[in-house]
Amino acid sequence: MRRSKIIVTVLLCSAGLFAWVLKQDLSDLSSMNDFEKSFESPQENEGTQKSMVNKLFKKVSGIFTGKKTASSLKKKGKDKKNEKKLAEKKKKKKKKKGKKKKKVTDDNDVNGDDLDPENRKEMARRTIGVYSKMAQYPLTSTPLDPKTKSDPLTKKYDNSNAGQGTVTTADGLTVRKWKDKMHFIASEEKVELFLEVKDRGEKAEAVIDAVVYDPNNNEVGKLAYNFDQVTGAYKAVFAPNIRDLVFGKYLVRIKAWRKNSRAGEGSAYLIESFSLQDRKSRFTKNVNVDLTKHGDLLVKANYEIYEEGDYILEGTLYNLMGEPVAWAEKPITLATGTKWIPLEFHGYIFYKNQYSGPFVLRHLSLNYVKKNLSIINAGLSFPYYKTPKWHWKQFNKNPYDNVIMKEKIRKLRLWLSDF
Repeated sequence: MRRSKIIVTVLLCSAGLFAWVLKQDLSDLSSMNDFEKSFESPQENEGTQKSMVNKLFKKVSGIFTGKKTASSLKKKGKDKKNEKKLAEKKKKKKKKKGKKKKKVTDDNDVNGDDLDPENRKEMARRTIGVYSKMAQYPLTSTPLDPKTKSDPLTKKYDNSNAGQGTVTTADGLTVRKWKDKMHFIASEEKVELFLEVKDRGEKAEAVIDAVVYDPNNNEVGKLAYNFDQVTGAYKAVFAPNIRDLVFGKYLVRIKAWRKNSRAGEGSAYLIESFSLQDRKSRFTKNVNVDLTKHGDLLVKANYEIYEEGDYILEGTLYNLMGEPVAWAEKPITLATGTKWIPLEFHGYIFYKNQYSGPFVLRHLSLNYVKKNLSIINAGLSFPYYKTPKWHWKQFNKNPYDNVIMKEKIRKLRLWLSDF
């Protein structure tokens, strides 16, 4: 039953659903990034900064554990009591505004939009144009624009800004944090975290107090930041006890102050985060490619599957100039063992755009889908597999019949005709 739920859901709304799934999987991370950015401007004083960190830490730990803090519950209770009063006030305001404003025509009130009718019509026409192009391909295989060099997989797994953040105190102590990536395989990868400390623009020695909390908001222990001669920064390595490990997102509450000052005086406060997970699969680096009888490009990627369940395989094809030309994904339920997983790039992508081979399978990613439909980030694999020299005329010359997109177009056209 669960297998059919996953497959049908993906096939019906693959692009939209999995954008949503990833958004849900990373929603707590984006919340964390928001509050981390709030520390980037100087604070009025140490007490204010510390208070902010404590409040935000409670908020974020609540996000991770799914628990509500006492203050949030109280606030919710108060909000409920005031709901009727607020609703009444809003009604009164609306009545006042209605008396002052001129009568608005139905055309100007469509969908509650502030845009004028002509702008909305133009927006609808543009949307129809975009949908018309999308309707030629399945939602699980779409062309990429070589000019923009935009690859959805490299965007998804971009670690260039992983957890960066800077705090500056009122008296000029600046602490910058960073790490090379966000997600770590617990049994294989070291979690390395870095801090750079400056006093009024100059590198300075500091005392750093760091405490680690697991996804259940339990204190795991202290984390030692030691000065690293190679990077010229303070470095901490988190090595968890694998037996007692809880998989998920971890928080590190950090307090740093000048080495020669009194303990805790003029401290800077930060929150660091990272994710620990177990390995669900491993790419064996074996790939086969072929053309189907319909002229679609079929990739078969070989994986060792360590846990039975639902997965999503994604891949991107590049031309020999290093430009992305096509993306595809395949939702699939897998048992444990060595498996060949099919990934099909619709042939009309190559026929329509007159793309001839060889192509390079640059990126692959096999992610595990949890029961709540969130995804465990497995990172990227780099097969760099070159396909044969197929000519564009050998590919599928028939556009895909994407009934989902066609129905969207039909509704938009109907809306335009009734506008």
